[in-house]
Amino acid sequence: MSSQVISTAGRALTVWSKKPVTVKAATATIGIRGTGAYFEVLPEEVYFCLCYGDALVEAPGMAGKEVQTKHHEQPLLLVQSGGATVAKPGPFRNHKDDELVMLESLCGREPPFMKDGTYPANKY
Repeated sequence: MSSQVISTAGRALTVWSKKPVTVKAATATIGIRGTGAYFEVLPEEVYFCLCYGDALVEAPGMAGKEVQTKHHEQPLLLVQSGGATVAKPGPFRNHKDDELVMLESLCGREPPFMKDGTYPANKY
């Protein structure tokens, strides 16, 4: 798997092709494939929204969590608790579908939610 690394603090909205990629965000490692994703790496937590696609979230002391979404259904907050990382449901925050549409257009693609009739949506 190729690797992309996000530092211990920062934010990124990204799109990837079907080629497997690993993102290391603070204490979590996220394997992604054919996705759009948003990350916020903060001192107290890692926020991860798999906007669409498939991912495997792994961290010390945490069983791997497979995530599959079509349109922002499962944002996660990854927090430290007793020496282990815990994945909790999180809110949708700080990114927009219009940004994903623009990023995918730079790659000559459309995000899947444009094809299923859920875009444009006021929610995202």
